[in-house]
Formats: sequence, structure tokens, C-alpha cells
Amino acid sequence: MEDTDYLTDLLDWRQKLDTNLRAEEGWLSLAGLFWLEQGENSFGTHPSNNIVIPANSAPEHAGSFILETQGK
Repeated sequence: MEDTDYLTDLLDWRQKLDTNLRAEEGWLSLAGLFWLEQGENSFGTHPSNNIVIPANSAPEHAGSFILETQGK
């Protein structure tokens, strides 16, 4: 394989990756913006969670994010 073949393949791969990431259901689609509070922040579809996401998109209690800020 020549260097130009490798470069062409690499650039093609990068373009496909970028396209897939930006697709409507790609990883870069923003589902919501939620500011985390210090400590545990539960998320899921149930209203009792700190972060409530759309129905049928995840379990009622999908998990939690933990925010721990370091002292200055």
C-alpha cells in the first residue's frame, strides 16, 4: 500500500466518522442540558429523578452522575 492510499483511506474514515457523529441520531446530538448539583444527580424517566429524560428513552431509574468539586 502506498502512502497516498493510506492517506486517502484515513481521510475517508475521518469524513465518515464526522458524518456519523453529526447525524440526527449520532453521538453529538444534544438531548438536553442539565446542570449538575454537587453530589449525586440521579437520571431516568421517573419524575423523582434530578434529571428527567423523555419517556421510553431509558429506564425509570437509569443511574446517576456524581459531581465532586475539588477544594481551591
